[in-house]
Amino acid sequence: MKTKAFLCAIVMSFALAGCSTLGGMKNASACPDPVCRVGIYVHADGTIYTKPDEPYIPVRTGPRQILWEVKEPGYSFVKDGIQFDGQGNGQYSDPNIRDGDTQATSENANTVSGRYKYTVRLKKGSQRFEKDPFIVNG
Repeated sequence: MKTKAFLCAIVMSFALAGCSTLGGMKNASACPDPVCRVGIYVHADGTIYTKPDEPYIPVRTGPRQILWEVKEPGYSFVKDGIQFDGQGNGQYSDPNIRDGDTQATSENANTVSGRYKYTVRLKKGSQRFEKDPFIVNG
């Protein structure tokens, strides 16, 4: 019985360590490189999705850059196609996107933990598409 309890404790400690590594965010994906690349894709029905779904950047590991890349042919950003809610609590710089760009970058100060919501706006011809994903400083 003691062996079973010990094994259960080991399994739980690994599970909890995994949660703490990604700040407990179930959709978060580690982004350990100095430049965190986020691909932007569009489903056939027009819904936008990002890969990784929710980038997780370990906090206080130094400033980082986020690079968003539109991966779908014919799609591009509208002017101001990436905007952080509440200006990202001072953690993220304005990407300064021009209409028609397919790449955008933002500097992440990476000094405050949090889950930061932002909006992605794309266009294809006269159609417009929008999504509100998150980035995590953890």
